[in-house]
Amino acid sequence: MPGSDQAGVWSKVRRDQPDHVISWMLGGAHVVAWKEMARNRIPIDKYIAVNWLNEVDIANIGKEAAIGLKRGTNVVGGLDVSLRQQIIAELYDKGEGSGPLDKTEDVFYNTGLAMYSIVFEAARKAVEIDGLPITPESYKAGLESLKEYDANGLMAPITVTAEDHGGGGRTRIEMWDGKTWVPQTDWIAAYIDVVWEVVKESSSKYGQ
Repeated sequence: MPGSDQAGVWSKVRRDQPDHVISWMLGGAHVVAWKEMARNRIPIDKYIAVNWLNEVDIANIGKEAAIGLKRGTNVVGGLDVSLRQQIIAELYDKGEGSGPLDKTEDVFYNTGLAMYSIVFEAARKAVEIDGLPITPESYKAGLESLKEYDANGLMAPITVTAEDHGGGGRTRIEMWDGKTWVPQTDWIAAYIDVVWEVVKESSSKYGQ
């Protein structure tokens, strides 16, 4: 959908009456969508954003107005995250934190934690496997040793293999309840056969 002028799209949604609308948008476009949904009397609980809907967007929509809104995410939302609490205890509480703590109250921060945790855990595994210095071969082995790794509950569990660098591609649906994000599903991966069919077709063309 266009970011700022979504009137035509939401008029069509009103006519078609889908069960849900999955939105691949960023930032202020979510606020525009909410306003158009309200104008078209479409319940907010039909809206499922991808993981780029964050706490700033919720604040801009309004915490009460956003109740029922959903998003798909591959990391846990909110502040109750074990790794985040460790960082606060070991760094911020000792005056060694980097940057303002209130900037960590966001799913984008949790996403960054998840990405770096994978990088560092793979490096740790590489040293376990083949010692120092880490080489491309030992780091690859470190990555491929990650089995159902979730960074202490921070993210969807991943298992990395030579065939699947994405780790399984799992996500879950969370719903905003006015105060926090509440999981609505387990970690799931759908249409895997369809996804891999597209990947292989695209890869074969690249190889040629």
